[in-house]
Amino acid sequence: MEKLQDVLTYVKNLLQEKNVNQALLSIEESNTRELTYENGECSLLRTLFGQTVGINIIKNQKNGKSQINDFSKEALKTAVETALSSAEAGDADVAYAFAKNEEDLSICEGVLDSDMEKLLERVKELAHTIKKEYPKVQLIQLIASHSYTHRLVHNSNGGDADIRQGHYGISLEFAGNDNDKTAGLAGHFVAFESLDKPLIELDGVRTCLQSAVDELHLAELTDKFEGKVIFRPDCASQILAFAINCFASTQPVLSKTGPWIEKLDKQVASDNLTVKLAPMDERIFEKSLVTADGAWSKDYTIIDKGVLKQFDIGLYVSNKTGFKPAPNDGSGMIVEAGDTALNDMIKNVKRGLLVGSISAGRPSGNGELSGVAKNSFYIEDGEIVGAVNETMISMNLAELVHNIDAISREVWNTGSYCMPYLCFDGVNISGK
Repeated sequence: MEKLQDVLTYVKNLLQEKNVNQALLSIEESNTRELTYENGECSLLRTLFGQTVGINIIKNQKNGKSQINDFSKEALKTAVETALSSAEAGDADVAYAFAKNEEDLSICEGVLDSDMEKLLERVKELAHTIKKEYPKVQLIQLIASHSYTHRLVHNSNGGDADIRQGHYGISLEFAGNDNDKTAGLAGHFVAFESLDKPLIELDGVRTCLQSAVDELHLAELTDKFEGKVIFRPDCASQILAFAINCFASTQPVLSKTGPWIEKLDKQVASDNLTVKLAPMDERIFEKSLVTADGAWSKDYTIIDKGVLKQFDIGLYVSNKTGFKPAPNDGSGMIVEAGDTALNDMIKNVKRGLLVGSISAGRPSGNGELSGVAKNSFYIEDGEIVGAVNETMISMNLAELVHNIDAISREVWNTGSYCMPYLCFDGVNISGK
């Protein structure tokens, strides 16, 4: 079956034959053109085609789901039977429901047609610039791509969506290297829509490359102390996502545990922190436009000047607890620029770290988090002394977000988040 609408109609008819009146259906096809540059040349150029069918049903107040990567009639019949079997095996719950939309949704945005010749030129230019301006960086792999998706969504509770999206992306893997000295592996990803400027100028690229060079110069750090930590934007977004998932998402809200469960419309963080989840923002290119419950996504502020305004939950948890469902699925995190330059943030650190990434497991239910600081640097008396190795940091996320010392003027827009540098006080730091 070739056309998405034909697939959607076929699945709807199969469900009607099975007396299924409540369904959320997603039919998607994707086309990703990808080129890989390594060892000084383009080593691979390929096109990846994808087909995805998602079936979510409610029958007799039981929920069943299935997902396949095949548009054939036999596969679609099997997927419907799988969803029905899943529902029959489950427990009935009046909380199962799909969202209501007042109108249909039609979106066509981004770069729908790729210019792979121009993209290849930009990739070669980037590789040349790295070799020339960052000779101590070993570029292990550079993957550039153009992704296009066309998705149809049918919500039996109201609304049909027709969504077409496209954007470019680059993923770099590299390490500092100087003869017998090698730094740890590093990487960076950016989604973008324009090929008008060199890729080296995309947010975070130069910073990450220079960091790889600077990591070749180690500082000795052997003691334990409590100090300030400046999280680089990519790591800062990870830390805030940890906090939201740990305290304001499905599990803690449904189980009514965690330090934020009774904090709606109350202070949960420093008053200089505002966090938006905004997939519709023009700066966000990797976005989810339909929630798992079938609602058309809308932007919202989850934390406003330190006050928790909304839980990051879906309709099922909302019906179980009475809290409002979130207007989107949590993509597109945005923290706007602060009023402190990064250099001034560093100058205000007596002892601490500038952290590019953290290797850690999931935080505990009460927010305890510990891990190894990667791509990170020791700061003493307002100056960066050198890179650190095998240095642990530990913190309680609920306490951490109350201890924001500064937010930088500099902001990275990577197409999936917009984030400044965040400086937190009271972090436990342990050298090797």
